[in-house]
Amino acid sequence: MAKKVKKVQGLKRRWLTGSMGPVLVILLLVGVLISVGFASSYYNSARSALRAKAAAGADYFNTYVMTSYREYYRSATVYAAAFDDGDRIELQFLNSSGRVEVTTRGVTVGTYPGTPEIYSAIESGEVKDVVDLLTGKGLTYEKDDGTGTPPVDTHEYQEGSYAPVSTDYPLTKASNTQTGWALSSGGPAVTSVKMTKDAKLYPVWTSAGV
Repeated sequence: MAKKVKKVQGLKRRWLTGSMGPVLVILLLVGVLISVGFASSYYNSARSALRAKAAAGADYFNTYVMTSYREYYRSATVYAAAFDDGDRIELQFLNSSGRVEVTTRGVTVGTYPGTPEIYSAIESGEVKDVVDLLTGKGLTYEKDDGTGTPPVDTHEYQEGSYAPVSTDYPLTKASNTQTGWALSSGGPAVTSVKMTKDAKLYPVWTSAGV
């Protein structure tokens, strides 16, 4: 009698495992997809809001003709004081060298924020769209004329930042040894990449006889 009870319990256990296992996996996947959906929606919403605020600020200063630095400074101070989201977003007015002149909070006036997007704007003389600043840049390793599997970099780098180059050299080529990565096929090896856009790296080869 005892053996029969154990057999029924064993069958029941296997049935529960076989039936409930896939259901639990499906529920877990649904939960992950919902979480990803919410995160994507939040990111897109925040990006749209920042775009609108940037456009509103530009329109404010483009509407009024300011004939002196004093007039500009007064307008910047008034705008910063009336900035509705000052408790959540820091608004900064910088001069041409990147020094903070007016701010809603945080960074001390007279200092330099030192963020990559500001350095990029000063160097290039071009102010990027807020969407570009929020979009991460990718680094891809190509095998080019080599054989094997190149490294995979899953990071997203902020524009203007420097991405470290992998020291993993897994590729092979007849009569050659891989000794680095370059920004162009046949180019010199680099140890870091300034991420102004998505970048690709190619293997650097050294003849095995050298």
